[in-house]
Amino acid sequence: MEKECVCGANVFCECPPPKVEQVNHPNHYQFGDDKTYEVIKIIEVYGFDFHLGNCFKYISRAGKKNPEKEIEDLKKAKFYLDRKIEFLENIII
Repeated sequence: MEKECVCGANVFCECPPPKVEQVNHPNHYQFGDDKTYEVIKIIEVYGFDFHLGNCFKYISRAGKKNPEKEIEDLKKAKFYLDRKIEFLENIII
């Protein structure tokens, strides 16, 4: 099986597959044609607290990190938003 590899080989190559970055700048947290917008940068610029930062994070990645867990990500976002609202309404005990 012939393929072009990142090492430059134009034949079957046994290079390990490229590692998917999961810590520094993972794709599921980057947006825009040139990956200009990154979730952590937006959270920092807006000064979101823990609750709103997590809410934004889960909304942004919903369906992108794992399409099978889109609803789960949205429920997590809702959880953090509900906690923030409860906190602001002084309902949290």
